[in-house]
Amino acid sequence: MREQWLEDLPIARVERLEPIHSGISNQVYKLTAAGRSYVLKHQRFSQNYDLNRAQEIRLQRQLADYGLAPEILYYDELRGLVLQPFIELPQLAHTELSHIDKIGISAKVSARIHDLKITLPDWSLEQRIDLYLRQIKVLDAMAANYYQKRLAPYRRLLQQPSEAAAFCHNDLAFNHIFVDANATSIQVIDWEYAGVGDRYFDFANTILLNQFTAAESDHFCRSYQAHSGIRIDRERLNPMLELTDLVHQLWFTLHHQLQDSMND
Repeated sequence: MREQWLEDLPIARVERLEPIHSGISNQVYKLTAAGRSYVLKHQRFSQNYDLNRAQEIRLQRQLADYGLAPEILYYDELRGLVLQPFIELPQLAHTELSHIDKIGISAKVSARIHDLKITLPDWSLEQRIDLYLRQIKVLDAMAANYYQKRLAPYRRLLQQPSEAAAFCHNDLAFNHIFVDANATSIQVIDWEYAGVGDRYFDFANTILLNQFTAAESDHFCRSYQAHSGIRIDRERLNPMLELTDLVHQLWFTLHHQLQDSMND
């Protein structure tokens, strides 16, 4: 992190800088200044992942108004810097709640997100997949061809109009949810893949990212219905789980390619 970037932040002089996460698309730091804690995110490789960062910031400001995401204190689009308050709540993954309660909370959060009235363009999973394929092909044509063949049986699923469109997070891992002991105060982070799309893709991401068993998936579906009044159709969910697992493999292939290119 460059010293000049820290000096330009609209806070008191930074006393402490601790790395929290270092990935390809984001580097995240915890800052301490004048007794207050902040999170500073450095966004990178946005085009490679088809991420509209300015739209992400506008979205997070809407979500902050709903009390579901931390406030945006500062955004430097040119440098890709985002400053937010540090969330003092524990991550759902690290609470003392039972695993079954954590699943219920993730279903509750999912239902709340899907019910939000957010102004955003529709999010195309097929367009995102095709961009990943083009990016992979630049460095490994054989890998791109392999994924093209594996994705072929799912093209009809990708192209059919969704009757389950909603505003979705699409990355709702337990460590992206912050919650108090009574699960009354909840905040969610990492909204870069959020958008208006098929809620079944969002369901599948939540199930796969948190590695739910079949029984845990059933509990998630029942809990979601209890909070939303909407029944999850397992016959529709199962092929989406297969497709989403393939999308994750595709994403990680691109991720590792970018990582290797940085190390060359």
